Amino acid sequence: MSFWLTKLRLKNKDSQSLLSLYSQSKHPLILEIISERYSHDLYHYICSLNGIEGSEDIMQNIWLSLINSQSKYVATASVKTFLFGIARKRLIDWQRKHHFFNSVQTDSELQINAIESNELPLDESIYQDQIKTKFDQALMTLSCDKREAFILKQEGFSLDDISDIMQSNGETIKSRIKSAKTIISDALRGDV
Repeated sequence: MSFWLTKLRLKNKDSQSLLSLYSQSKHPLILEIISERYSHDLYHYICSLNGIEGSEDIMQNIWLSLINSQSKYVATASVKTFLFGIARKRLIDWQRKHHFFNSVQTDSELQINAIESNELPLDESIYQDQIKTKFDQALMTLSCDKREAFILKQEGFSLDDISDIMQSNGETIKSRIKSAKTIISDALRGDV
């Protein structure tokens, strides 16, 4: 019974307090609660940038990095921003290890023949599937940096948070997001 009361009390704490508590106590229950709060978003982020391949390994490395680096957390950034920064670094490490780099291709190379059909089907569900497919294809035509900035913005991060996560200046991030939106919207309209 005491375990559940402790877990309930901890669940009511904000993430910054939990991370601070974890750095002092190293209690696995605290790490479990932090993981419950952020694993889904982190997994979605990793899969959006890298696909499913290696995502489990990358997720494990994120949590191992947190265990080893929680003392590096600076309270000026949110815990989510801190975790996404770790996720980005672990993703890059995984891609380097597996020689998986699609960011070296230019936008024009990636856009060639990316989206083909623009016909509207009669059945609404098929139409919705085609829109989703076009969106997914357009997303994959983006350079890695633009796709990452766009995805982080869709995750609800501010420009400052995205700048921190991607270790880039705000104007560059703003430009990448604007360019990504233009490319995706052109693709959905069939202008590509």
